[in-house]
Amino acid sequence: MGLQAVDERVVEAIAILHGRGLSYADVRRALRPLARRLGVAAPSYTTVRRIAITERIIAGARAEATEQIVAKLLQGGFPSPYELECLREARHYSELVRTLVP
Repeated sequence: MGLQAVDERVVEAIAILHGRGLSYADVRRALRPLARRLGVAAPSYTTVRRIAITERIIAGARAEATEQIVAKLLQGGFPSPYELECLREARHYSELVRTLVP
């Protein structure tokens, strides 16, 4: 057992469905028709759960970093290298989780 790629459209569907308040089990059930249409295997419950949790954390980190940067720009300042790095890391982790699932 190794790493397997998860279609980006499936990952986006997980984030959207979970963001609407569906449980992990309901998200998994809702993904079956999409996976069938895409010709890919439906992700397991554990995979759905991991992706949903990770996407939520990444979205929170990205939103926080973006808010800090926008606030500084509106005040006439510039974002610090640390703030820019936080935003880059959130993007990097998002790309990673969208391509690899343990």
